Amino acid sequence: MTSLTPSARSLPDTFPAFSNGDVEIVLTPAKKLKLHADVLRGGSSKLSELLAIEHAAILNKKALSEGTSVRHRLELVDVTPTPGGNKIGANGRPISERGAPRASMTLSSHGVDPASRAILSAWFSVFGALYGNGIHLYSHASSSMPAPIPDNDEDINIDDYELGRSTATTAGADLCDIISAASTILDVVDYLELRSSVLAPLELALLGAEQTLWQSVCAAPLSWIEVGARVRSLPIWREAALHVVGGWATGEWSEQEKGELPPEVRELCARKSARFEAYKERLEERLLTYKHEKLRWDERKDKCKPKKQHEPDVFHWQAQALWSQWLAAKFSEGEGRRARDGGFALYKKIWEGAFCDPVEQAKIAPLVPGGRRRVGKIMDEMKADLKRMVDSIMISKLRLDQSKMQANRLTPFTIEIRNAPWKNKDADHEASGHDNKRVLLEEEQKLIPAEEEDEFEDFISYP
Repeated sequence: MTSLTPSARSLPDTFPAFSNGDVEIVLTPAKKLKLHADVLRGGSSKLSELLAIEHAAILNKKALSEGTSVRHRLELVDVTPTPGGNKIGANGRPISERGAPRASMTLSSHGVDPASRAILSAWFSVFGALYGNGIHLYSHASSSMPAPIPDNDEDINIDDYELGRSTATTAGADLCDIISAASTILDVVDYLELRSSVLAPLELALLGAEQTLWQSVCAAPLSWIEVGARVRSLPIWREAALHVVGGWATGEWSEQEKGELPPEVRELCARKSARFEAYKERLEERLLTYKHEKLRWDERKDKCKPKKQHEPDVFHWQAQALWSQWLAAKFSEGEGRRARDGGFALYKKIWEGAFCDPVEQAKIAPLVPGGRRRVGKIMDEMKADLKRMVDSIMISKLRLDQSKMQANRLTPFTIEIRNAPWKNKDADHEASGHDNKRVLLEEEQKLIPAEEEDEFEDFISYP
């Protein structure tokens, strides 16, 4: 019986192994891919260099008759000084002589084993993205990996190559895993100098994690503001930027940590934070001087009241004293804009009306039930005014579900696509080669104010 040759057997014509693939990619001796040079060159500047036509092996007739198609072999190693030469002989098989040059892909793993599952998963996902596959983030909670391509073709199990069974997922990823996985993939993308189009599948993979992603951003916003910019994802970058601005003036991060941000991002965060701090200072001054409408008096318009007309105001003054003493106590305890949370806890209590309850009221001025109800009603009127004064800064523009994880930062800021650090670079690139697009871009910019404003409704001057 005649044995089957590689050309006669049925290889899966799908990622990660194509029967007519002319590039063998060795991630580890047990994990290999068989892909197309044209596809890889079209998606990567680095691979265009490594897989140049002049580096391809020239196969002899015997290799061609046996159905051999591999003309390039790339191997993932930890470090190497140069890409090296070709390592495929005329028979289509690797050259085994000691010291033979190799066409290698190298990725510095910063001392981590390059065969680690996270790094292998990143490379596998990036190559899959070049074939239109989704990117799946590896986490320690997920252990699935692409099946290897055996050196012996007859041992191949077609089912092992089903993409749905051979990729990791974001399900179960913890807050540290997800940023580590994204950063590893981005390192591969940067090393291979991939076209920016490959970033879209990565963004979709990250956004697919939903609340796990937003919780991770909340836990490490300085890291995610960098990752969001590298992915060019406005939702991710904006979420991280909101957290960073909210914690900028609270001492949450050191000056050294802030200084490591890109200059344009650092300037944006500092500018918005300074504007917000000035707003909170005016707000707290207004909270301190707030009075119930019944007690407001303008010496330029109002006449002095006689004693008899003041007596009915006693309940209003009791409510006023209750509020003033409570707020003074909170400032004395360190709450407010100078607190570690930037005033979040204090403003939240005011916004929710969680202050000056009947128990506190009784400590200041014991009243009969009717009088207590009267003061309570007046206090409710004051709470409505005070809530309106802090409404604007209690609006969170985060995607984070704070019923599951509390941010404990004020995040009412307006952050737009024009604030993104990659926006100017894209505009410059488009302008250099597309005059029509440049004119359109300039026309659109005319519709946008020169300076963005955080639209805090100015209820601090509420009469």
